[in-house]
Amino acid sequence: MAQHVFYVDPSQGQDSREGVSATQPLKTLTEALRRSQTDTVIHLKAGLYIPGNGEQFPLTIPPGCQVIGEPGRSRPATILQGSGTLQNLNLGNQAVTCVLLSGATLQSVTLVNTQTQGIGVWMAEGRADLRDVAVLKCGQYGGVVLGNALPTIQTSVFEDCGTAGITFFNQGKGQLKQVICRSNETGVLVQNSASPLIQTCQLEQNKTGIRIADTAHPVLRGNRVVQNQTYGLSLTDRAIVDLGQAQEHGNNIFRNNSQADINNRSRRSLVSCGNDVLPQRVTGRIELIASELPDTSTVPALLFEQPTNVPINPPSPSPGSEESETVPKGSTRFSDMANHWAGPFVDGLTQAGATAGFEDGTFRPQQRVTRAQFAAFVLASFPDRPEKRAETQFSDVPSGFWARHALAQAQATGFLTGYPNGMMRPNEPITRIQAIVAVTNGLGLTGGRVDEIGIYRDRAQVPSYAVDALATA
Repeated sequence: MAQHVFYVDPSQGQDSREGVSATQPLKTLTEALRRSQTDTVIHLKAGLYIPGNGEQFPLTIPPGCQVIGEPGRSRPATILQGSGTLQNLNLGNQAVTCVLLSGATLQSVTLVNTQTQGIGVWMAEGRADLRDVAVLKCGQYGGVVLGNALPTIQTSVFEDCGTAGITFFNQGKGQLKQVICRSNETGVLVQNSASPLIQTCQLEQNKTGIRIADTAHPVLRGNRVVQNQTYGLSLTDRAIVDLGQAQEHGNNIFRNNSQADINNRSRRSLVSCGNDVLPQRVTGRIELIASELPDTSTVPALLFEQPTNVPINPPSPSPGSEESETVPKGSTRFSDMANHWAGPFVDGLTQAGATAGFEDGTFRPQQRVTRAQFAAFVLASFPDRPEKRAETQFSDVPSGFWARHALAQAQATGFLTGYPNGMMRPNEPITRIQAIVAVTNGLGLTGGRVDEIGIYRDRAQVPSYAVDALATA
Protein backbone atom coordinates (compact mmCIF):
# COMPACT_ATOMS: atom_id res chain seq x y z
CA MET A 1 0.00 0.00 0.00
CA ALA A 2 1.25 3.49 -0.85
CA GLN A 3 2.80 5.48 1.98
CA HIS A 4 1.94 8.88 0.50
CA VAL A 5 -1.27 9.89 -1.31
CA PHE A 6 -2.06 13.30 -2.79
CA TYR A 7 -5.18 14.63 -4.50
CA VAL A 8 -5.18 17.35 -7.16
CA ASP A 9 -8.10 19.34 -8.60
CA PRO A 10 -7.24 22.16 -11.06
CA SER A 11 -10.53 23.99 -10.52
CA GLN A 12 -11.18 23.56 -6.76
CA GLY A 13 -7.72 22.90 -5.34
CA GLN A 14 -5.18 25.14 -3.59
CA ASP A 15 -1.44 24.46 -3.43
CA SER A 16 -1.32 25.87 0.10
CA ARG A 17 -3.23 22.84 1.39
CA GLU A 18 -1.78 19.52 2.49
CA GLY A 19 -3.61 17.80 -0.36
CA VAL A 20 -3.92 14.44 1.38
CA SER A 21 -7.71 14.17 1.08
CA ALA A 22 -10.11 14.41 -1.85
CA THR A 23 -12.00 17.22 -0.09
CA GLN A 24 -8.85 19.35 0.39
CA PRO A 25 -6.95 18.86 -2.88
CA LEU A 26 -3.92 20.64 -4.27
CA LYS A 27 -4.32 22.76 -7.39
CA THR A 28 -1.37 21.61 -9.52
CA LEU A 29 0.32 18.36 -10.35
CA THR A 30 3.56 20.32 -10.25
CA GLU A 31 3.16 20.88 -6.50
CA ALA A 32 2.15 17.26 -5.87
CA LEU A 33 5.26 16.05 -7.70
CA ARG A 34 7.40 18.46 -5.67
CA ARG A 35 6.12 16.84 -2.48
CA SER A 36 6.25 13.26 -3.75
CA GLN A 37 8.47 10.63 -2.20
CA THR A 38 9.04 6.94 -2.89
CA ASP A 39 5.75 5.03 -3.08
CA THR A 40 3.58 8.05 -3.79
CA VAL A 41 0.19 7.97 -5.51
CA ILE A 42 -1.19 11.19 -7.00
CA HIS A 43 -4.88 11.24 -7.97
CA LEU A 44 -5.80 13.83 -10.59
CA LYS A 45 -9.35 15.12 -10.85
CA ALA A 46 -10.80 15.50 -14.33
CA GLY A 47 -9.95 18.87 -15.82
CA LEU A 48 -7.37 20.87 -17.72
CA TYR A 49 -3.81 21.03 -16.35
CA ILE A 50 -2.11 23.91 -18.19
CA PRO A 51 0.54 26.59 -17.55
CA GLY A 52 -2.20 29.17 -17.04
CA ASN A 53 -3.27 27.25 -13.92
CA GLY A 54 0.25 27.06 -12.54
CA GLU A 55 1.63 23.89 -14.13
CA GLN A 56 5.34 23.88 -14.98
CA PHE A 57 6.30 21.68 -17.91
CA PRO A 58 7.81 19.23 -18.50
CA LEU A 59 6.19 17.33 -15.64
CA THR A 60 8.68 14.74 -14.38
CA ILE A 61 7.28 11.67 -12.62
CA PRO A 62 9.98 10.24 -10.32
CA PRO A 63 10.71 6.57 -9.52
CA GLY A 64 8.05 4.85 -7.45
CA CYS A 65 5.43 7.52 -8.14
CA GLN A 66 2.03 6.76 -9.68
CA VAL A 67 0.03 9.53 -11.33
CA ILE A 68 -3.56 8.45 -11.98
CA GLY A 69 -6.21 10.54 -13.71
CA GLU A 70 -9.91 10.00 -14.33
CA PRO A 71 -11.28 8.14 -17.35
CA GLY A 72 -13.75 9.78 -19.69
CA ARG A 73 -16.29 8.58 -22.22
CA SER A 74 -13.93 8.24 -25.21
CA ARG A 75 -10.57 9.21 -23.66
CA PRO A 76 -9.28 10.21 -20.22
CA ALA A 77 -10.92 13.34 -18.83
CA THR A 78 -7.73 14.44 -17.07
CA ILE A 79 -5.84 16.53 -19.65
CA LEU A 80 -2.19 17.58 -19.31
CA GLN A 81 -1.55 20.19 -22.00
CA GLY A 82 1.68 22.11 -22.22
CA SER A 83 5.34 21.98 -23.15
CA GLY A 84 8.69 22.67 -21.54
CA THR A 85 12.34 22.35 -22.51
CA LEU A 86 14.16 19.10 -21.80
CA GLN A 87 17.89 18.95 -22.50
CA ASN A 88 19.30 15.77 -24.05
CA LEU A 89 22.99 15.30 -24.84
CA ASN A 90 22.35 13.42 -28.07
CA LEU A 91 19.18 15.02 -29.41
CA GLY A 92 19.52 18.55 -28.04
CA ASN A 93 16.70 20.56 -26.49
CA GLN A 94 13.29 18.92 -26.71
CA ALA A 95 9.80 20.31 -26.10
CA VAL A 96 8.19 17.76 -23.77
CA THR A 97 4.94 17.47 -21.83
CA CYS A 98 5.77 14.63 -19.45
CA VAL A 99 8.90 12.68 -18.45
CA LEU A 100 8.68 9.20 -16.93
CA LEU A 101 11.68 8.04 -14.92
CA SER A 102 12.40 4.39 -14.11
CA GLY A 103 9.65 2.88 -11.97
CA ALA A 104 7.18 5.72 -12.64
CA THR A 105 3.56 5.09 -13.65
CA LEU A 106 1.23 7.33 -15.66
CA GLN A 107 -2.36 6.18 -16.03
CA SER A 108 -5.69 7.47 -17.33
CA VAL A 109 -4.60 10.89 -18.59
CA THR A 110 -4.66 12.69 -21.93
CA LEU A 111 -1.43 14.38 -23.08
CA VAL A 112 -1.45 17.22 -25.63
CA ASN A 113 1.59 19.11 -26.96
CA THR A 114 0.82 21.28 -29.98
CA GLN A 115 4.34 22.78 -30.26
CA THR A 116 5.92 22.24 -33.68
CA GLN A 117 8.55 19.95 -32.14
CA GLY A 118 6.29 18.83 -29.31
CA ILE A 119 6.66 15.42 -27.60
CA GLY A 120 3.95 13.97 -25.38
CA VAL A 121 5.86 11.55 -23.14
CA TRP A 122 9.59 10.95 -22.80
CA MET A 123 11.01 7.65 -21.43
CA ALA A 124 14.80 7.38 -21.38
CA GLU A 125 15.60 5.04 -18.49
CA GLY A 126 14.49 1.90 -16.70
CA ARG A 127 11.03 0.38 -16.63
CA ALA A 128 8.28 2.97 -16.67
CA ASP A 129 4.60 2.04 -16.99
CA LEU A 130 2.20 3.91 -19.28
CA ARG A 131 -1.37 2.66 -19.47
CA ASP A 132 -4.82 3.88 -20.50
CA VAL A 133 -3.30 7.11 -21.82
CA ALA A 134 -4.30 9.16 -24.88
CA VAL A 135 -1.50 11.14 -26.55
CA LEU A 136 -2.88 13.64 -29.06
CA LYS A 137 -1.80 16.41 -31.44
CA CYS A 138 1.91 16.34 -30.64
CA GLY A 139 3.91 18.24 -33.25
CA GLN A 140 6.77 15.72 -33.42
CA TYR A 141 6.37 12.48 -31.42
CA GLY A 142 3.59 11.21 -29.22
CA GLY A 143 6.01 9.08 -27.23
CA VAL A 144 9.79 8.66 -27.23
CA VAL A 145 11.65 5.63 -25.88
CA LEU A 146 15.43 5.87 -25.95
CA GLY A 147 18.63 4.93 -24.16
CA ASN A 148 18.23 1.54 -22.53
CA ALA A 149 14.63 2.14 -21.46
CA LEU A 150 12.30 -0.85 -21.08
CA PRO A 151 8.84 0.66 -20.62
CA THR A 152 5.53 -1.13 -20.75
CA ILE A 153 3.02 0.85 -22.83
CA GLN A 154 -0.43 -0.68 -22.96
CA THR A 155 -4.09 0.04 -23.71
CA SER A 156 -3.21 3.54 -24.92
CA VAL A 157 -3.88 5.69 -28.00
CA PHE A 158 -1.41 7.81 -29.99
CA GLU A 159 -3.21 9.96 -32.52
CA ASP A 160 -2.60 12.91 -34.85
CA CYS A 161 1.13 13.29 -34.07
CA GLY A 162 3.58 14.82 -36.53
CA THR A 163 6.58 12.55 -37.14
CA ALA A 164 5.39 9.43 -35.32
CA GLY A 165 2.97 8.20 -32.72
CA ILE A 166 5.73 6.33 -30.85
CA THR A 167 9.47 6.34 -31.61
CA PHE A 168 12.18 3.99 -30.32
CA PHE A 169 15.76 5.31 -30.44
CA ASN A 170 19.16 3.91 -29.40
CA GLN A 171 18.84 0.59 -27.55
CA GLY A 172 15.22 1.21 -26.57
CA LYS A 173 13.20 -1.93 -25.93
CA GLY A 174 10.13 -2.52 -23.82
CA GLN A 175 6.68 -3.62 -24.89
CA LEU A 176 3.73 -2.11 -26.72
CA LYS A 177 0.56 -4.05 -25.97
CA GLN A 178 -2.98 -3.22 -27.12
CA VAL A 179 -1.87 0.21 -28.31
CA ILE A 180 -3.68 2.12 -31.07
CA CYS A 181 -1.67 4.39 -33.37
CA ARG A 182 -3.96 6.31 -35.71
CA SER A 183 -3.65 9.29 -38.08
CA ASN A 184 0.08 9.89 -37.49
CA GLU A 185 2.81 10.42 -40.07
CA THR A 186 4.16 7.04 -38.89
CA GLY A 187 2.38 4.88 -36.35
CA VAL A 188 5.49 3.32 -34.78
CA LEU A 189 9.03 4.31 -35.78
CA VAL A 190 11.85 1.97 -34.69
CA GLN A 191 15.42 3.03 -35.46
CA ASN A 192 19.07 2.81 -34.38
CA SER A 193 19.42 -0.56 -32.60
CA ALA A 194 16.06 -0.57 -30.84
CA SER A 195 14.23 -3.88 -30.41
CA PRO A 196 10.80 -3.56 -28.79
CA LEU A 197 8.07 -6.19 -28.67
CA ILE A 198 4.98 -4.85 -30.48
CA GLN A 199 2.03 -7.05 -29.59
CA THR A 200 -1.73 -6.95 -30.28
CA CYS A 201 -1.59 -3.33 -31.44
CA GLN A 202 -3.65 -1.53 -34.10
CA LEU A 203 -1.88 0.68 -36.63
CA GLU A 204 -4.39 2.27 -38.95
CA GLN A 205 -4.92 5.35 -41.10
CA ASN A 206 -1.35 6.58 -40.64
CA LYS A 207 0.79 7.55 -43.61
CA THR A 208 2.98 4.53 -42.74
CA GLY A 209 1.95 1.96 -40.16
CA ILE A 210 5.35 0.77 -38.88
CA ARG A 211 8.71 2.03 -40.13
CA ILE A 212 11.95 0.26 -39.18
CA ALA A 213 15.37 1.73 -40.00
CA ASP A 214 19.11 1.44 -39.30
CA THR A 215 19.85 -1.87 -37.52
CA ALA A 216 16.65 -2.01 -35.49
CA HIS A 217 15.08 -5.44 -34.96
CA PRO A 218 11.64 -5.42 -33.30
CA VAL A 219 9.35 -8.40 -32.78
CA LEU A 220 5.75 -8.19 -34.09
CA ARG A 221 3.03 -10.49 -32.77
CA GLY A 222 -0.72 -10.35 -33.22
CA ASN A 223 -0.93 -6.81 -34.63
CA ARG A 224 -3.48 -5.34 -37.04
CA VAL A 225 -1.81 -3.07 -39.61
CA VAL A 226 -4.49 -1.82 -41.99
CA GLN A 227 -5.62 1.12 -44.12
CA ASN A 228 -2.40 3.12 -43.97
CA GLN A 229 -1.81 5.62 -46.78
CA THR A 230 1.47 4.18 -48.13
CA TYR A 231 2.89 1.07 -46.45
CA GLY A 232 1.70 -1.08 -43.61
CA LEU A 233 5.27 -2.11 -42.74
CA SER A 234 8.36 -0.46 -44.23
CA LEU A 235 12.03 -1.44 -43.71
CA THR A 236 15.21 0.33 -44.83
CA ASP A 237 18.98 0.19 -44.25
CA ARG A 238 19.94 -3.03 -42.40
CA ALA A 239 16.76 -3.30 -40.38
CA ILE A 240 15.12 -6.64 -39.69
CA VAL A 241 11.85 -7.68 -38.08
CA ASP A 242 10.63 -10.90 -36.48
CA LEU A 243 7.36 -11.79 -38.22
CA GLY A 244 7.20 -15.34 -36.90
CA GLN A 245 9.04 -18.57 -37.56
CA ALA A 246 8.02 -22.08 -38.57
CA GLN A 247 7.64 -22.94 -34.89
CA GLU A 248 5.92 -19.71 -33.86
CA HIS A 249 3.28 -17.78 -35.79
CA GLY A 250 3.47 -14.03 -36.17
CA ASN A 251 -0.35 -13.74 -36.18
CA ASN A 252 -0.18 -10.24 -37.68
CA ILE A 253 -2.71 -8.87 -40.16
CA PHE A 254 -1.44 -6.65 -43.00
CA ARG A 255 -4.30 -5.56 -45.25
CA ASN A 256 -5.58 -2.66 -47.37
CA ASN A 257 -2.49 -0.45 -47.14
CA SER A 258 -2.41 1.77 -50.24
CA GLN A 259 0.98 1.09 -51.88
CA ALA A 260 2.02 -2.21 -50.27
CA ASP A 261 1.23 -4.12 -47.12
CA ILE A 262 4.93 -4.90 -46.54
CA ASN A 263 7.71 -2.96 -48.28
CA ASN A 264 11.18 -4.35 -47.59
CA ARG A 265 13.91 -2.04 -48.86
CA SER A 266 16.34 -3.33 -46.24
CA ARG A 267 19.52 -5.11 -47.31
CA ARG A 268 18.33 -8.14 -45.36
CA SER A 269 15.74 -10.73 -46.34
CA LEU A 270 12.67 -11.26 -44.18
CA VAL A 271 10.92 -14.44 -43.08
CA SER A 272 7.18 -14.47 -42.37
CA CYS A 273 5.11 -17.29 -40.92
CA GLY A 274 1.51 -17.38 -39.77
CA ASN A 275 0.58 -13.84 -40.82
CA ASP A 276 -2.45 -12.66 -42.78
CA VAL A 277 -0.71 -11.07 -45.76
CA LEU A 278 -1.17 -11.51 -49.52
CA PRO A 279 2.02 -12.33 -51.49
CA GLN A 280 1.06 -9.90 -54.26
CA ARG A 281 0.90 -7.08 -51.68
CA VAL A 282 4.52 -7.58 -50.60
CA THR A 283 7.55 -5.86 -52.20
CA GLY A 284 11.20 -6.67 -51.61
CA ARG A 285 12.86 -9.82 -50.32
CA ILE A 286 10.54 -11.77 -48.04
CA GLU A 287 9.99 -15.51 -47.69
CA LEU A 288 6.55 -16.73 -46.67
CA ILE A 289 7.21 -20.07 -44.98
CA ALA A 290 4.90 -22.87 -43.83
CA SER A 291 4.10 -23.60 -40.21
CA GLU A 292 5.53 -26.59 -38.34
CA LEU A 293 3.61 -26.02 -35.13
CA PRO A 294 2.28 -29.05 -33.25
CA ASP A 295 -1.40 -29.07 -32.40
CA THR A 296 -2.53 -27.33 -29.19
CA SER A 297 1.06 -26.46 -28.43
CA THR A 298 2.34 -26.91 -24.94
CA VAL A 299 5.88 -26.95 -26.26
CA PRO A 300 6.21 -25.48 -29.76
CA ALA A 301 8.21 -27.18 -32.48
CA LEU A 302 11.83 -27.43 -31.48
CA LEU A 303 14.54 -25.11 -32.70
CA PHE A 304 18.02 -26.40 -33.49
CA GLU A 305 19.72 -23.76 -31.39
CA GLN A 306 23.21 -24.08 -30.07
CA PRO A 307 23.09 -24.21 -26.27
CA THR A 308 24.48 -21.34 -24.31
CA ASN A 309 28.14 -21.92 -23.54
CA VAL A 310 28.22 -22.19 -19.77
CA PRO A 311 31.61 -21.44 -18.22
CA ILE A 312 33.17 -24.51 -16.67
CA ASN A 313 34.88 -22.45 -13.99
CA PRO A 314 32.87 -19.46 -12.71
CA PRO A 315 34.58 -16.78 -10.61
CA SER A 316 35.99 -18.29 -7.44
CA PRO A 317 34.83 -17.01 -4.05
CA SER A 318 37.24 -14.90 -2.08
CA PRO A 319 39.84 -16.85 -0.07
CA GLY A 320 38.69 -17.71 3.41
CA SER A 321 35.02 -17.10 2.66
CA GLU A 322 32.40 -19.41 4.10
CA GLU A 323 31.37 -20.47 0.60
CA SER A 324 34.90 -21.55 -0.33
CA GLU A 325 35.06 -23.78 2.74
CA THR A 326 31.65 -25.46 2.49
CA VAL A 327 30.73 -25.80 -1.19
CA PRO A 328 32.30 -28.75 -3.09
CA LYS A 329 34.33 -27.77 -6.13
CA GLY A 330 32.70 -30.28 -8.47
CA SER A 331 31.01 -33.61 -8.88
CA THR A 332 32.11 -36.64 -6.88
CA ARG A 333 30.14 -38.97 -9.18
CA PHE A 334 31.04 -38.02 -12.75
CA SER A 335 34.57 -37.85 -14.09
CA ASP A 336 33.87 -35.05 -16.57
CA MET A 337 32.39 -32.78 -13.88
CA ALA A 338 35.12 -33.03 -11.25
CA ASN A 339 35.83 -29.30 -11.51
CA HIS A 340 32.52 -28.14 -12.96
CA TRP A 341 30.62 -25.40 -11.11
CA ALA A 342 27.35 -27.38 -11.40
CA GLY A 343 28.84 -30.63 -10.11
CA PRO A 344 27.29 -30.51 -6.60
CA PHE A 345 23.85 -29.76 -8.05
CA VAL A 346 24.06 -32.65 -10.51
CA ASP A 347 25.16 -34.95 -7.69
CA GLY A 348 22.12 -33.88 -5.68
CA LEU A 349 19.74 -34.51 -8.57
CA THR A 350 21.33 -37.90 -9.19
CA GLN A 351 20.98 -38.87 -5.54
CA ALA A 352 17.31 -37.86 -5.66
CA GLY A 353 16.78 -40.04 -8.72
CA ALA A 354 15.89 -37.14 -11.02
CA THR A 355 18.76 -37.75 -13.44
CA ALA A 356 21.56 -40.20 -14.16
CA GLY A 357 24.84 -40.30 -16.03
CA PHE A 358 26.09 -42.44 -18.87
CA GLU A 359 27.47 -45.95 -18.56
CA ASP A 360 31.06 -44.73 -19.00
CA GLY A 361 30.83 -42.67 -15.80
CA THR A 362 30.37 -39.30 -17.52
CA PHE A 363 27.50 -36.81 -17.41
CA ARG A 364 28.32 -34.81 -20.58
CA PRO A 365 27.04 -31.44 -19.27
CA GLN A 366 27.57 -29.59 -22.56
CA GLN A 367 25.55 -32.08 -24.62
CA ARG A 368 22.15 -30.96 -25.85
CA VAL A 369 19.07 -32.48 -24.20
CA THR A 370 16.59 -34.27 -26.46
CA ARG A 371 12.83 -34.38 -26.06
CA ALA A 372 13.10 -37.99 -24.91
CA GLN A 373 15.69 -37.13 -22.26
CA PHE A 374 13.64 -34.18 -21.11
CA ALA A 375 10.57 -36.41 -20.78
CA ALA A 376 12.57 -38.78 -18.59
CA PHE A 377 13.73 -35.86 -16.42
CA VAL A 378 10.25 -34.51 -15.77
CA LEU A 379 8.81 -37.97 -15.13
CA ALA A 380 11.52 -38.63 -12.53
CA SER A 381 11.18 -35.17 -10.99
CA PHE A 382 7.35 -35.04 -10.91
CA PRO A 383 6.16 -38.65 -10.74
CA ASP A 384 2.77 -37.90 -9.19
CA ARG A 385 1.38 -35.37 -11.66
CA PRO A 386 -2.22 -36.18 -12.71
CA GLU A 387 -2.98 -36.98 -16.32
CA LYS A 388 -4.63 -34.14 -18.27
CA ARG A 389 -5.28 -36.03 -21.51
CA ALA A 390 -5.33 -39.56 -22.83
CA GLU A 391 -2.01 -41.08 -23.82
CA THR A 392 -1.24 -40.95 -27.54
CA GLN A 393 0.74 -43.45 -29.59
CA PHE A 394 3.31 -41.72 -31.82
CA SER A 395 4.43 -43.22 -35.12
CA ASP A 396 8.11 -42.36 -34.59
CA VAL A 397 8.33 -43.86 -31.07
CA PRO A 398 8.70 -47.65 -31.53
CA SER A 399 7.62 -50.10 -28.86
CA GLY A 400 11.20 -50.82 -27.83
CA PHE A 401 12.33 -47.19 -27.58
CA TRP A 402 13.98 -46.57 -24.20
CA ALA A 403 11.90 -43.46 -23.37
CA ARG A 404 8.56 -44.63 -24.76
CA HIS A 405 6.85 -44.67 -21.35
CA ALA A 406 8.39 -41.34 -20.31
CA LEU A 407 7.25 -39.64 -23.52
CA ALA A 408 3.73 -41.02 -23.15
CA GLN A 409 3.51 -39.80 -19.55
CA ALA A 410 4.99 -36.38 -20.38
CA GLN A 411 2.36 -35.99 -23.08
CA ALA A 412 -0.49 -37.19 -20.87
CA THR A 413 0.46 -34.89 -17.97
CA GLY A 414 0.80 -31.79 -20.17
CA PHE A 415 4.58 -31.34 -20.27
CA LEU A 416 4.93 -32.26 -23.97
CA THR A 417 2.68 -32.50 -27.01
CA GLY A 418 2.94 -34.17 -30.36
CA TYR A 419 2.99 -32.81 -33.89
CA PRO A 420 0.05 -32.62 -36.32
CA ASN A 421 1.36 -35.61 -38.30
CA GLY A 422 1.26 -37.91 -35.28
CA MET A 423 4.98 -37.71 -34.53
CA MET A 424 6.83 -36.88 -31.30
CA ARG A 425 10.37 -36.35 -32.72
CA PRO A 426 11.98 -37.78 -29.57
CA ASN A 427 15.57 -37.20 -30.64
CA GLU A 428 15.25 -33.50 -31.43
CA PRO A 429 16.89 -31.10 -28.96
CA ILE A 430 14.83 -28.96 -26.61
CA THR A 431 15.85 -25.34 -26.00
CA ARG A 432 16.01 -23.53 -22.68
CA ILE A 433 12.90 -21.47 -23.34
CA GLN A 434 10.91 -24.50 -24.49
CA ALA A 435 11.89 -26.39 -21.33
CA ILE A 436 10.72 -23.44 -19.21
CA VAL A 437 7.38 -23.38 -21.02
CA ALA A 438 6.99 -27.15 -20.66
CA VAL A 439 7.66 -27.20 -16.91
CA THR A 440 5.47 -24.16 -16.27
CA ASN A 441 2.57 -25.61 -18.24
CA GLY A 442 3.00 -29.13 -16.90
CA LEU A 443 2.89 -27.89 -13.31
CA GLY A 444 0.07 -25.43 -14.03
CA LEU A 445 2.07 -22.47 -12.70
CA THR A 446 0.75 -18.92 -13.16
CA GLY A 447 1.15 -15.47 -11.67
CA GLY A 448 4.30 -14.05 -13.23
CA ARG A 449 4.63 -10.34 -14.04
CA VAL A 450 5.70 -9.77 -17.62
CA ASP A 451 7.50 -6.52 -16.78
CA GLU A 452 9.95 -8.41 -14.56
CA ILE A 453 11.67 -10.07 -17.52
CA GLY A 454 12.72 -6.67 -18.86
CA ILE A 455 16.07 -7.20 -17.12
CA TYR A 456 17.14 -9.56 -19.90
CA ARG A 457 19.05 -7.90 -22.71
CA ASP A 458 17.53 -10.31 -25.25
CA ARG A 459 13.98 -9.71 -23.96
CA ALA A 460 12.65 -8.83 -27.40
CA GLN A 461 13.79 -12.19 -28.75
CA VAL A 462 11.73 -14.18 -26.25
CA PRO A 463 8.93 -15.83 -28.29
CA SER A 464 5.50 -14.49 -27.43
CA TYR A 465 4.24 -17.94 -26.47
CA ALA A 466 6.93 -18.06 -23.76
CA VAL A 467 6.62 -14.59 -22.20
CA ASP A 468 4.12 -15.49 -19.48
CA ALA A 469 5.86 -18.77 -18.68
CA LEU A 470 9.27 -17.11 -18.37
CA ALA A 471 7.86 -14.40 -16.12
CA THR A 472 6.26 -17.06 -13.92
CA ALA A 473 9.41 -19.15 -13.76
